[in-house]
Amino acid sequence: MNSKLISLRTLLTFIFFLSLVSYATLRAYTLSFTHDESISFTILAGETSFINSANNHFLNTHLMSLSRRLFGDSEISLRLPNVLSFVLYLGAWFFILKSSKSAWFYVLGLSLALLNPFLLEFFSLARGYGLSISLMTLSLFFMLRNGNHYLKFSSLLKDFIFTLLFASLAVGANLTMLNFLIAVVLIFCIKFLFFIQEQDQKGKYTLQFISIALISFTPLLIGIRRVLMLKNLNELYFGTAKFINGFDTLLNMSIYFTDYTVSTLSAIKTILALFIILGTASVAFKREFDGKLFLTLALIFILAIGLFSEHVLFEALYPTQRTALYYTPILALLIYYLFQHLLTRYKIMKTIYIPIVLFLILPLSLNFIRGVNLTSTRCWDYDAKTKEVMAIVSKSAKQSDHKKIINAHWLFKPTVNYYINTLELSVQSTESRDVDSSSDFIYQYNNDRTYSDFIVFRNYKTFNTSLLMKIEVSEPN
Repeated sequence: MNSKLISLRTLLTFIFFLSLVSYATLRAYTLSFTHDESISFTILAGETSFINSANNHFLNTHLMSLSRRLFGDSEISLRLPNVLSFVLYLGAWFFILKSSKSAWFYVLGLSLALLNPFLLEFFSLARGYGLSISLMTLSLFFMLRNGNHYLKFSSLLKDFIFTLLFASLAVGANLTMLNFLIAVVLIFCIKFLFFIQEQDQKGKYTLQFISIALISFTPLLIGIRRVLMLKNLNELYFGTAKFINGFDTLLNMSIYFTDYTVSTLSAIKTILALFIILGTASVAFKREFDGKLFLTLALIFILAIGLFSEHVLFEALYPTQRTALYYTPILALLIYYLFQHLLTRYKIMKTIYIPIVLFLILPLSLNFIRGVNLTSTRCWDYDAKTKEVMAIVSKSAKQSDHKKIINAHWLFKPTVNYYINTLELSVQSTESRDVDSSSDFIYQYNNDRTYSDFIVFRNYKTFNTSLLMKIEVSEPN
């Protein structure tokens, strides 16, 4: 590929990346704060009851605190760490894909990694998921960049240190990354065995390698200790009892076509299973145990064995929805490296692989277009209008000589309180779950109740929520 084409590809990639970062930033600015984000904010505000909860994504909470001190309490300020982590995620994928042997595979890799609206959502939210995915992908870059090809031990050691560093930080952002940290340590053990066998220097570097590997026990033990503490507090309730159900929920959240069927999910899972089988069979047949496809497959199998073992031994739940999000970039790597492997080893013609690549890219692109929005999130869609509701209530309060009282469904209370506190609204949120005569507004979920002295002021049918106003309360202009 000539330098002009490479330069054009880099320029187009930069424009594409800039568009995605702008989209993530705009969402971080416009989206209503959500239930889980608001609970994290209460920790920053001094509420100690949530410190030892699963909601407290340690690294995210600390970065939120730093950003708050620098830029204030606004949504964009508290979400800024995850927006910036998106830049790291994009950079990691650029370096992973830049050596692509085909422009078609380069576009395929970008599409698999970036055209999932559900994944992109978390780079606009003040949660640990976006941070952990970015850090995991950086870790994957250093794990994969040299495959199993090392002429010098110093090169292997450098990759090992950087891989461990970013994997450990990913654990700090989200405890679901513990399995990933364990997996990369095991994979570097495989790398080390390959190295000493090729260099015929058994034992020479073993002590240095073990010393670095032992360093990983520090974040590992800290993470395990926190997991055990959360388990004792019954905080590890988010998950599923079946592995395939967890994967189904991730696919469900990632598909934005409202008319897809169960057969669509089955087709996707069948294709992914065939990719894994095909990749495993080809690596074994070609005896290519030193490449990136082999390492990606090894990662997938080690992660799967870890999840099954934890479920059998400790009755641990399998990841689901957002906690299963880390599958997305790993499976993207699998498909990308599989195509690279097939092209290199079997000299597949363009007339064969281009239609297949287009077959994969087209639905990803259409799904991305369907999912792009500046109004809601998949996991916390019920909070899509909470910001607007609080603006209405605040406007009414400004036109009155006393505080307005809002009775909100428990799902909305954390975010209602966030806006009351950060915007210093002349509004009070009642702690009662029952409506009483002192309430001026009711913010309800499911729209399943009516009250004789309240009218429906706003009905958000899309999100199944509504704002009710007491009849004698003057409507905000």
